[in-house]
Formats: sequence, C-alpha cells, structure tokens
Amino acid sequence: MKYAVIGGTGLENLKLKNVLFIPRHGRGHVIPPNLIKHKEHIELCKSKGCDAILSTASVGIISNYRPGDLIVVRDFISFYLDNPTMFDKEGGDFNKIHTDFTTPFPLADEIARVAKERDLSIRDEGVIAHTKGPRLETKAEIEALKRLGANIVGMTCVPEAILAHESGIPYGCVAVGCNYACGITKKLLKFDEIVAVARSKQNDVKQLFNAIISE
Repeated sequence: MKYAVIGGTGLENLKLKNVLFIPRHGRGHVIPPNLIKHKEHIELCKSKGCDAILSTASVGIISNYRPGDLIVVRDFISFYLDNPTMFDKEGGDFNKIHTDFTTPFPLADEIARVAKERDLSIRDEGVIAHTKGPRLETKAEIEALKRLGANIVGMTCVPEAILAHESGIPYGCVAVGCNYACGITKKLLKFDEIVAVARSKQNDVKQLFNAIISE
C-alpha cells in the first residue's frame, strides 16, 4: 500500500521512508490555514497513486484531553458552505456527489489498533470542530462548539477529509492536543507555544506512522 502523509503545524519535517510527504503549510511554515490549497494536495496524492492518506493536525482542546495528547480523530463538525469539493461542476453521478460521511475518517480504527498493539500512548474519540482561521476562536464560539459535541477544534484536516473521501482515498488524522481552546483557561494563546507542543510530539507521531506504514 502506498501512503501519503500530510504534516501539519510543528510536524512539517517528519522524515518518513517510502511515502509521499506533503508539508501542509509549506516548508518553513509559510502558508496560513486560509491559504492552503487542500484540493491540490489531494489531487497530488491521487495522481501519485496513493492508496491512503495519514495526516497530523495541531488542535485546540475543548474537553476530554490534555496538552500533549495524541488523539484519533473520528468525526467532525463543519457548517461552512464554501468547503472545497471535488464536485465543482454541473452534472455527474449524484450518488457520488452526495457523498455519505458516516465514516469521515476511515483509517481511525487502523490508527487506534496499531497504537494499541505497539503500546503507543494515544487517546480516542476525537470530534473536531472546523474553523477557517487564521484567527483563533472566541470564547463564545468555543462554548457553542462544545454544546454541539466537539471536543477539539482545528482549521485544516476537515477540508482534507472531505476531499479525500470524495476521491475514494481512505484518510486518517492524528491530532496533537497543543493548547486549551479560548476560554477553557484564562491563559492567552500564543502560536509559538502551540508549535512547541506539536514539535515535542514529533518522535511519537513518526513512530506511530512508521508502524502503520510498515504493515
């Protein structure tokens, strides 16, 4: 099986063998979330014959987790009407266009299984709320998202999950809980601190992904 790996904030330099590696924010983290060309990334994976996509996402914690936790993402909440899609032209097979999203992260079970078998520390049942950024969220937004059932919040993996699913490529995301979301604590959020936590988990993510890829 040929894998692609999309590395997120703080994890743009994962050194993995025999994979197509895409640094989501560019080398050196120069592309903000709102300018990422998600569709191009997924189309590249498809053109290179990738059978599956693993990704990382640095996320804010709404509930259930602590900074430094690795989290298997299982589901998402997104209400944006302009999410990217592979179906941006008239006509076509509407059974495919209205894609079923009962399982938006098809590789979640595999990620959880391998982590357990290799005795790697990981948390499960991540429900990510999608925000577009680049600004961070407000207290009121986080409170609303919590009431809707989200326990983490992030800006980047949901568009990838949508596009990969529409393209028929199994996708999985390991989130790194980097900080408590706005209003969960009184501490103000700083990007450098988010990056530092993500980078501290680089070896753990690399070990997990290598284990999955080697199977």
